[in-house]
Amino acid sequence: MNHGNVSVIFPLFKKSFGFGAQSFGNDKYGENTLYAGFSAPIFKNIFIGSTIRYANLNISGYGRTGTFIVDFGAWAKLAPSVYWGTSVKNISNAKIGKSSEELPQAMTTGFMLSPIDQFS
Repeated sequence: MNHGNVSVIFPLFKKSFGFGAQSFGNDKYGENTLYAGFSAPIFKNIFIGSTIRYANLNISGYGRTGTFIVDFGAWAKLAPSVYWGTSVKNISNAKIGKSSEELPQAMTTGFMLSPIDQFS
């Protein structure tokens, strides 16, 4: 199985725009994804973002299908060294194929402690 990914991010006036592509598989089975995302601050220490993905699945002997998927995320700086973030994958509840099979949804959350820059 081969895997490749390329992404680019453009920061612009405290906002960020990103674009990319990902490929996984071989000539028998392949997943290809194109995506575009955006993030921006909504308050001084709170940021939100969203990504729209087009996912394409190709299985030799079964055909090809694709769908659009929407993801959402946010993070907040809670204290000088403490951050909290969360993301929801497939918030759009996308379905794929002739049988309209639901793609999985996932929510993740976590905290980050940033190391102290100076010890004085």
